[in-house]
Amino acid sequence: MSSFLRLVKFSLMLQFLVLFSGCAFFGEEKANISNRGGSNYLEVPPDLISPRRDLKYGIPDTGGARLSDYGERTGTLAEGKISSVLPEVPGMRIKKLSNQRILIVQKEPKKIWPLLKSFWVDAGFSIESEVPETGLIETEWLEDRSKLPDDFIRSTLGKIFDQVYDTGERDKFRMRLERIEKEYSEISITHKGLIEIASNDRADPTVVWTNKTPDHQLEEIYLRRLMKYLGASEEESNAPTQTVRKDFVFLKTEKQIQFIQIDEDFPTAWRILSTAIDRVGFEVEDRARSDGKIYLKYTDGDNKIEKSFFSRIFSSDDNEQIARTYVVTIESSGKSSIVKVKPENESGSDATSQNIISIIFEQLV
Repeated sequence: MSSFLRLVKFSLMLQFLVLFSGCAFFGEEKANISNRGGSNYLEVPPDLISPRRDLKYGIPDTGGARLSDYGERTGTLAEGKISSVLPEVPGMRIKKLSNQRILIVQKEPKKIWPLLKSFWVDAGFSIESEVPETGLIETEWLEDRSKLPDDFIRSTLGKIFDQVYDTGERDKFRMRLERIEKEYSEISITHKGLIEIASNDRADPTVVWTNKTPDHQLEEIYLRRLMKYLGASEEESNAPTQTVRKDFVFLKTEKQIQFIQIDEDFPTAWRILSTAIDRVGFEVEDRARSDGKIYLKYTDGDNKIEKSFFSRIFSSDDNEQIARTYVVTIESSGKSSIVKVKPENESGSDATSQNIISIIFEQLV
């Protein structure tokens, strides 16, 4: 539907240009151009960030290495061919835990943190947020224009009306940096995506953005590009992923309360749980690793958390939504860790806590 609307818009623009040129040729009065009414604006659900269509043209000037002719010729996402003068970071490998890929780097977090931010900027992304205290970097939304069809019309008029063409998709990434032991760091990347669809709850053909399934393969691709950016050779960056364990996460119920059992020690359980929460897109208020607690801010409206992975659960209902804080707790004993969720300052679980634990579990298997 969105492609059809853009085609109609493109046709109207051509008709307008022909009409305007004709008026100028015969010396008639200047056209009185008014605001176009009845346009089908692109609507974004209130729980999503409105994606900008021109992010690829707004790359911050960092003074660091950049992709060769990036954006000026292709307008596509970076392919990892970064002309870098950065120092090599030895001892890198990708480890797989269930459906998660994690990059292990033989370097302290404070020494590679600046390189991680430069990696995203050089790849064409703008940085939405960075929190060195928690090791978090999140990019802005970006359109991968390499997905656009290279047809005759676009090749002929694309340079003039390039913004008429749109993939109808946006991508962003969240990177997490963790210290795992002395002089070693662990890096995870999680993907979020949006796609345009026709709205089903309105009579007019309104187009809205909705979440698409996270692309785990794309996450691994960017981890391997990061390896090359940090100085790994082609052979090292393409080395097979080290699979540690596959079936080690279980959803269990005891006294009608669900919890997650992870057959790993606390450091490993903490890392994979953090990655899962990043994928879901919960708003994290605080992280207390020493206490094994992650605090999530959640707006509890109609308990429809399962309708959207990245939803903040904002609803169009007239009832006022009340934000609550939920605590995700990890308790470990040897090679076994238990994950539970409950409202802050309460002793027991509730229905929303059980929904949250179920969604987290889906990201672990």
